[in-house]
Formats: sequence, structure tokens, C-alpha cells
Amino acid sequence: MKVLIIGSGFMGTSLALRLKQKNSEASVSCIEQNSEAKAEVDQSDIYDQIYYELNEASDSYDAVIICTNITEVKKNVEKCQEKFTSSTLITDISSTKKHISALIDEGYVSSHPICGSEQSGPTTANADVFAGARVVVVGHDAERVKNFWQSLGCSIFEMDAKTHDKFFGYLSHLPHLMAFAFDKLTDSIPHRDNLMPESSRELLRLGKSNEDLWNEIFKDNKEILDESVIGFVKHLTNIKN
Repeated sequence: MKVLIIGSGFMGTSLALRLKQKNSEASVSCIEQNSEAKAEVDQSDIYDQIYYELNEASDSYDAVIICTNITEVKKNVEKCQEKFTSSTLITDISSTKKHISALIDEGYVSSHPICGSEQSGPTTANADVFAGARVVVVGHDAERVKNFWQSLGCSIFEMDAKTHDKFFGYLSHLPHLMAFAFDKLTDSIPHRDNLMPESSRELLRLGKSNEDLWNEIFKDNKEILDESVIGFVKHLTNIKN
């Protein structure tokens, strides 16, 4: 299998490692425009080919997986749809779907692996992140995309775009927003990092996630996030009173 990954950060490179772990004959290449990340993958032997631009790569890939920040996903999907034939599987791993809802309505199939880490960058990548991972697939005629993830040992769930964003707005994006706020709230407390209980430690772990990445997620799912925050504050106020 010949796979092209666009975006060689933590998730993209973890996926590359998982592909090679499951299939020693898999050929995995990447496109990386961030100079720091590209320098890091240039020094590794993870990828068979490393490109700066999509037009440098051939059009003979079996699958293209877009692992960029949310703001770059839509344009990369459209570029790939222009470059590759229908025989090439194209999907992404973004955590919200509003930004590509029009493409999904036109027949594109998006993915969301429910896995990750507060770490970032290719040097921290770990193939086991995808071992047994749950993947939500969004779109119609999704059999090829589902088969791709299942070949990596993932389990599949299906949702429409609106259901996806509401579900993860409440159960993922809100907890991360709370974690960022909790980190800032408690930052000045003496001995915090040495004496905190495990429940607080887990919140702070989430609060150390890539803030730029999560700000993009919060912005794309703002309507649902606002709704969830209002509901949470209501319940918090009731408990307080």
C-alpha cells in the first residue's frame, strides 16, 4: 500500500508508524511545510519520501490522509480531489466537521480518530496511539474509508456532521476548554505540581495540549461550545447555591 500523509505532526507521524507496524511493505510519504517539523522528519527514517508541496508528489497513491490543522484541511482536500483520481482514497482526521460540511454534502468522507496526546510534533509520535482506536467516519458511501481504518485495528462509528460536532463539543471540546481554564486558575498556587491529586493532574495534562490547535477547534465549533459552556455554568451555579 502506498500512502501519502499531509502534515507530519504527532498524529500524522503516529499514523505513518502504525501503517508500517501493520504492513512492513507499506510505503508512506509525507508533505510538510513547517520548516521545523520538516527538519525533524528529514532526520528520521519514518517516511519513504518527504515533500514540501503537493505538486512535488506523484499521483499514484492508494490513500491520502490529511493531518493538518483545521484551517488547512478544506483547501488540501480540494487540491487532492483535483490531483488524484477516484481510485485514491482521500480523508482527513480533523476534530470538527463544520469547516468541511459542504464537501461532506458533496460526497466527501471525513474521519475523526478518537485518540491523541497533549504532546505535539513528529519526534513524539507513537504508533500505539492508533492501536484499538475508535474512529468516527462522517459521510456517505464510506466503505473504503472504514476498511482503511479497520486495517489498522481501529473500530468504526458513523455519524453525520452535525451530530458529530455536537457530541464532541460537549464530550471533548468542553472538557479541554475547562482544562485550559483550570490550568490558568491554579497556575499561581504554591506546590501545585508536586501535591495535586490525580483528578487535577489529568485536567492539567489536558491543559498542556497545543493551544493553537485547540483554539482552531473551539473557533470552528463555537456555536456548540457556547451552548455547552452556558449549560455547564448553569449546573455549576446550581451546585454552588
